[in-house]
Amino acid sequence: PALADVRQELLTRINAERAAHDRAALLASSCLDALAQGSAVAFARTDEPLGKFVKECDPVWPNCACGWNAEAELTIARYGLDWTTALEHATVTSRDGQNERFPPAYLASADPEVGIGFWLSGDEAWMALSFR
Repeated sequence: PALADVRQELLTRINAERAAHDRAALLASSCLDALAQGSAVAFARTDEPLGKFVKECDPVWPNCACGWNAEAELTIARYGLDWTTALEHATVTSRDGQNERFPPAYLASADPEVGIGFWLSGDEAWMALSFR
């Protein structure tokens, strides 16, 4: 699918979960999307969580690109994945604890904007959220 379609579907799912918890909807940010996409790809290549954020934002915080101030990442594997199944598993807290930090990050965020990065390869998907 087009990356824009994946981003829109994930944002829709995130905002539905936020609404269910009486949280304001997050707004998409193309600037943050670019950062999140870089984070998702870097995470896929290195398996180093928050690697891009730590390397590029921590040294210059609070003057990070796009006002970037928080990141959440997730990898989902072994589900015979297609992209919609990956998004479903990302937005629902799993019993195996595989995504125990991802939903709380987007539910707790007080930032109004989010960027979404997504990378799918074989039976594994990597997702990153960048907040401002």
